[in-house]
Amino acid sequence: MKIALLPRALSRRAIAIALVLVAGASLVTGREKPAGAPSASRPAPSGAPAAAPDIDLAKLERRDNDVPQGDPFAQRNFAAVKQAAAPRTPASPEAPKGPPPLPFTYAGWMTQDGNTEIFIARGDELISIAVGQKIDAQYRVDSITDERIAFTYLPTKKRQSIERAETSG
Repeated sequence: MKIALLPRALSRRAIAIALVLVAGASLVTGREKPAGAPSASRPAPSGAPAAAPDIDLAKLERRDNDVPQGDPFAQRNFAAVKQAAAPRTPASPEAPKGPPPLPFTYAGWMTQDGNTEIFIARGDELISIAVGQKIDAQYRVDSITDERIAFTYLPTKKRQSIERAETSG
């Protein structure tokens, strides 16, 4: 008994398809380049050895001025060198800064309806003051007496005062 696995027409088609696939694979396999092969765009040298890159070996040699000067392990003296030619002035320790001079001058006073106002001047500006008042967040009026007006310079907490003397004339 004969058992046919595939009909005859179908087997011819399968063989034809297999041949086409094998032929296509052989074409693709033939076009691959080995990893170390030179490419076709660059011509291979013909019999001549490969040209060495241009390296100037003289630049790699050590020059005499590159040699360390002196002995790095010799004893050193790090004491300050005295200069006799140029006398140095001793640096005075910087005194703590005090408050700047008061920018105010006494301008006068005025009594109206039983209230007395004291005036000070800063440049062309006339300022009415009272005890405890802050002026420009830098000065505070501490006290007002018949003889003087006391201020505190707020950044350094130093007290200053101006004379409250009336000018006659």
